[in-house]
Amino acid sequence: VAPAIMNALLYEIRAQAARVTAPASAPALRIFAGTTEGRLLCEWASGAGIPARAYAATEYGGELLGELPGIEVHAGRLDEADIERGFRLDNGELSGARIVVDATHPFATLASGNIRAASLAVGARCLRLARPVEALPKGVVSVASIACAARFLSENPGRALLTTGSKELAP
Repeated sequence: VAPAIMNALLYEIRAQAARVTAPASAPALRIFAGTTEGRLLCEWASGAGIPARAYAATEYGGELLGELPGIEVHAGRLDEADIERGFRLDNGELSGARIVVDATHPFATLASGNIRAASLAVGARCLRLARPVEALPKGVVSVASIACAARFLSENPGRALLTTGSKELAP
């Protein structure tokens, strides 16, 4: 992500954060950081002195975020209800989540939908930080699932490169 875009996003976050109050234990900024862009945003927020809670879907993603001053990291998959619960205190009141940045992978549509819905439920502003999706090279075949890939390969001879997200792999 270009520095100008990141600076504009941080400016928006800083402006929003100045308008809300949140307990120190529950930062107003929440970053769903499943990409390099999300990690960079966490680093920039930390460097700018903006406390945040960052979320990664996997332990590995949480490790990549590392230990940044002012950034609390949660590693593990969350559904919509889990996300909304994380935005609230035990008594049901909003715990500080006012600005939510969805920096998940462009193909993580379920996660993005859950983030958007939970943000809406608590009245938080949800911003999407997405890398552009590049066009596939000529001759590349894209399928919807591993099962579709297996079916395609059984009917079409040749070599294949199968790429998939970690949640599609067996534990």
